[in-house]
Amino acid sequence: MKGAKHSPNGRKPVTTELGAIVLDSREIRNRFDLPAFTGQLFLHAIGAAGHDVVKYALDTLGEEGDDSSLSCTHDANSWPGDLYAGLPAPRADERVLLWVQNSHPCQIPPSSIGLNLMGQSEIRYWDQPIAPLPASRSNVSALLPDARWPQQIEVQAGKHMVRPRYEIVRAGRRRVAHVNVERTDLEPDARIGELGNLMGKGYLLPAPVLPRESWRSLAMPTPMATCQTELPVTAILYDGDGKEAARHRFGRMQRHQSEVLDVDDWLNGHALVFGYGHMELVYDFVGWRACRRVAPWIVSIRASGQRSRRGNQFWRARVQHRAHL
Repeated sequence: MKGAKHSPNGRKPVTTELGAIVLDSREIRNRFDLPAFTGQLFLHAIGAAGHDVVKYALDTLGEEGDDSSLSCTHDANSWPGDLYAGLPAPRADERVLLWVQNSHPCQIPPSSIGLNLMGQSEIRYWDQPIAPLPASRSNVSALLPDARWPQQIEVQAGKHMVRPRYEIVRAGRRRVAHVNVERTDLEPDARIGELGNLMGKGYLLPAPVLPRESWRSLAMPTPMATCQTELPVTAILYDGDGKEAARHRFGRMQRHQSEVLDVDDWLNGHALVFGYGHMELVYDFVGWRACRRVAPWIVSIRASGQRSRRGNQFWRARVQHRAHL
């Protein structure tokens, strides 16, 4: 679609076959002579029939050659959730900003959107209303001033909004990602402990380990269902040739626990032969017979940060991998 001519009313020709449509905010602002503003983009797909028909990816970029702003997020779906999880607490030198996107033509009343630390019952609410259809930015530390990475935060949404984005801001750089819907309709399933008979292991999800000379990779399992009170899980690291390189037992993780697994520390000075590979999270019921009834829903927040030339300093950007059995 690059170079396609626009008509005066903003129409853009598209192919009748499978393809992508690119909407560049700079082009749109220039075409309609718009000033800088903060808002939402609504996509209306006429005649679509199914969640897998129309998807979009959202890229937030700085100017050419400028990595001050990068994103890893995609469409928010059209249904609002009761709860969202996967919102990270900030480090001491960071700000985490939650964008509450009111996608409905009605006001969100005061004390309707709240935050709490994962596994804790105390909820703190924003006391300001949110008008119909705007995007409102809120600093997580305003409600949870003592929350610190690697603690995780739940968003109490009350079906008032679709999946929101958040930004991590540090030293003039910002990274954009999104939280995910936390399932409220799942129940623990004892049959999950029998998956090894079919798959050889209680398989959950994989995550890439990027080339270690340039990237630092971390993983942290977090709950994504309200019934998930504990999770016996192990991480397995594979080299680029598929050979197992290391194994880490998280143990019987409780809902409030936030344990980060750093691949650098995990290898403890040893190298991957290929310099890259992947890790897998698997259920680990060895020694935990009383914990075989677990929820079939987990998300692992994986952070990959590019190392700077000045040493091991890195800037984290999160990728969320979700498994639903």
